[in-house]
Amino acid sequence: MCTSSSPDEAVRLPSNVKPTHYNLHLYNLDLTKFEYDGKVEIDLDISADTNTIKLNAIEIDVKVASFSTSQLKTDTAAVATDISYDEKQEEVTLTFGETIKAGSKGTLAIVFRGLINHNMHGFYRSEYTDVGSSEVKHQFSTQFESTDARRAFPCFDEPALKATFDFSLTYPRGLIAISNMPIKQVGPATVESSTAGSEGKLELSAISEPLEKADFERSPVMATYLLAWALGEFEYIESQTKVSEHHGQKIKVRVYTTKGRKSGGQLALDHACDFLDLYEKTFKIAYPLPKLDMLAVHEFSAGAMENWGLVTYRNVTILYEEGRTDAKYKRVVSYVVAHELAHQWFGNLVTFDWWRDLWLNEGFATWVGWYAVDALHPDWDVWSYFTSSAQQVALGLDSVRSSHPVEVPVRNALDVGQIFDHISYLKGASVIRMLEGFVGAEKFLEGVSQYLQKFAYGNATTQDLFESLSKVAGFDVNALISPWILKQGYPVLTVAEEIDGVGLKQERYLSTGDVKTEEDETVWTVPINLKLADGTTAARLDSKQTTLRGVDLEYYKINPDQTGFYRVNYPPERLQKFGQVAATSKDKLGATDRIGLIGDAASLAISGHGSTAALLNFVSNLSEEDSALVWEELATRVSTIRSVFSDLGDDVANGLKAFGRSIYSKKAAELGWDYPEGESYLTGQMRTLLIGVAGACDDPSIVKEARHRFDRYKSGDKQAFHPSLLSKVLVNVLSHGGSADDFDFIKSVGISNTASDDELEAALLAMGSTRDPKLIDRALDILLSTEVKAQNVHYLVAALAMNPAGRWPLWEFVQRNWNQIQAGPLGKNQMTFSRLVTAAIASFSSYKAADEIDAFFKDKDTSAFDRNLAQQLDKIRGNAAYVERDGAIVKEWLHAKGF
Repeated sequence: MCTSSSPDEAVRLPSNVKPTHYNLHLYNLDLTKFEYDGKVEIDLDISADTNTIKLNAIEIDVKVASFSTSQLKTDTAAVATDISYDEKQEEVTLTFGETIKAGSKGTLAIVFRGLINHNMHGFYRSEYTDVGSSEVKHQFSTQFESTDARRAFPCFDEPALKATFDFSLTYPRGLIAISNMPIKQVGPATVESSTAGSEGKLELSAISEPLEKADFERSPVMATYLLAWALGEFEYIESQTKVSEHHGQKIKVRVYTTKGRKSGGQLALDHACDFLDLYEKTFKIAYPLPKLDMLAVHEFSAGAMENWGLVTYRNVTILYEEGRTDAKYKRVVSYVVAHELAHQWFGNLVTFDWWRDLWLNEGFATWVGWYAVDALHPDWDVWSYFTSSAQQVALGLDSVRSSHPVEVPVRNALDVGQIFDHISYLKGASVIRMLEGFVGAEKFLEGVSQYLQKFAYGNATTQDLFESLSKVAGFDVNALISPWILKQGYPVLTVAEEIDGVGLKQERYLSTGDVKTEEDETVWTVPINLKLADGTTAARLDSKQTTLRGVDLEYYKINPDQTGFYRVNYPPERLQKFGQVAATSKDKLGATDRIGLIGDAASLAISGHGSTAALLNFVSNLSEEDSALVWEELATRVSTIRSVFSDLGDDVANGLKAFGRSIYSKKAAELGWDYPEGESYLTGQMRTLLIGVAGACDDPSIVKEARHRFDRYKSGDKQAFHPSLLSKVLVNVLSHGGSADDFDFIKSVGISNTASDDELEAALLAMGSTRDPKLIDRALDILLSTEVKAQNVHYLVAALAMNPAGRWPLWEFVQRNWNQIQAGPLGKNQMTFSRLVTAAIASFSSYKAADEIDAFFKDKDTSAFDRNLAQQLDKIRGNAAYVERDGAIVKEWLHAKGF
């Protein structure tokens, strides 16, 4: 038995019973009441005497259970004499009348009843409108990660308890069933009723009805969270790999959608084939299954799920049509497919031992996903995008006290869900990128390959990966990188320029700027690569401070290409020089470095290490910037300043808008509104971004043109603007005096039977941007309606929260309707519920707001989002201190500059 009382193991199943194989059959699917019957037979190894078997189940009604083995005293199966449930721990305990001896091998058979829920976890249903008939229909699919296989069938629902699976499904004729493995056989079937026969034997009696039963081939050894199946009126497009083979045959790859949508899967299909070939070459291990299916799911709480051989996706992360979809989704689809297919090796073939090592899955898949996209699209400047969208975001979250280490203890099933966050994904990926820099790309990938080969079809830990990397690297990777994984936070390096070099001092960085002595005990081994005028030199900082001698102060840049996960605090004069270099010598200071400098300067202003005046002076030099990705980082930081200081009065708000126009408007005008055929992908992205941010800063020409094109669009001209500008145009209209009639039209664009996913997103962002109090109230009413699916509500919530006119009405609405929100669709799924809370409070920057939020949640059950809540409160209080400290500085700077 498991006797450990550590935080991790307190929620784990007893160790005396281990599954080796499941034979799972679902039948009697009632697609009106959304219920089904099931029978699972689990082959078990018993390592200690017991008369109970405990496994996971929630929202499952176990009808009868029996255990058969040759070691029992009788020839018949032993029927469970007691079936008890622990809903909090999501477990069912089966008690038998005699002891099952250690060393026994037997089969546990369970007949049960389950629910096809509408909460985007377990075995669930999604509603959609049929393209041809406009009829509301359902598709059925699964989402088991992290701990929701137990909602579909009783199982040993832990990542280390891997087994093989035989799966079969009986379903109405005319539907299509898919699962992890190919169909072995399919044929007519009958309705079955489950009864307990004489002597405790389990029997199935048949009643005739036109059905089909699909039996799928046996799966490899895998964790329960990777099992998957789907059922619906599907169609597909198909291709195959160019290189990768399974038993001498190319890998068959399909994209499944509901009818009428398959053409949107071509981009994903093409990339999937290329990524499978690339990963086989990179990892030196063939894709281990005979096929790969990818399914577009209409209701999906996350972005995608890496089920082995049947990857499921939110529609918007797999469906893309050139000329009809916002071009930003081209990168989204490419990356998400790369990420999920990386998991087929890193996570599926080799699985983490327990959820504390989740980062092994997600951090690596994030890093190698971008590695793969870069291989296919070198013109996309992927690592600059990674620096802005991943590394900088991770640095932001890890700068609050309530962050957590990359490798983190897991308390319970709800806690598992909360660590699917930017630390596990983005800090994990950033540390891996830094580790690749330490080890070298070729040796790093060789170490990864050896790790995958050694632990194939098994489980592994962080230490196992580090040991494999140490062997190829020739040094102790664990000693070097452990603090970055096991300790919370990261350092800021403060630079002191001396006559013959630069002094460096490391201390833990907190966005609040008030690090206590006991919080600053970690000494990180920091890669101090230096870019000089005549080349690059490498060094390490493994003490609290040092001086690097012989550095030419004419030009140097610490952490070139931003491979290190830390911030650098330069003297203000050096930051200003960087601004001049960025404006005149971009070959000396590349896009990735410019992004890093902007991110560091903005963050150090918040913490008080730097100042907002220095940041604004720096970005003032960048109005001629030619990198779309630098513009994205710049716009993010300027928008944050506008939001944080929005309560200081109209003079400051209008002054910051004028400052924004001074850097955005010229470039936006140069790029114009048209997307010429043949222009680069990033140029198109830059145009879309700049029209949006210039409009948000009240650029009169942008506002006027957006209104003009909207009126054309409203009158039926679908060529009024490029699809990439849909969101920008709609937001511009409603945030600049849009009428109730405009609101109604935009609502009809997004919330209609024929709306695409990007049209829905654009409409929700626009409705949340209105400044009209009456229209804000109408936008809020949508939150409690069924007009928008739970998976999409966060778009509207985030827009309202970012909108100074909508922020407080949103928070008041959430407080007023908390019980209804919690009991409704949004509260039924942990991910959507946590996302709602986080988005609703994320944009506050006052002590008043923090205190009010804290007080409201004092007597509420926050177990589903307590980590996220604490992080947001830390961020709000940090921003409040920032406003208190720099508010007068911002006012003075704007006045001095004529804004």
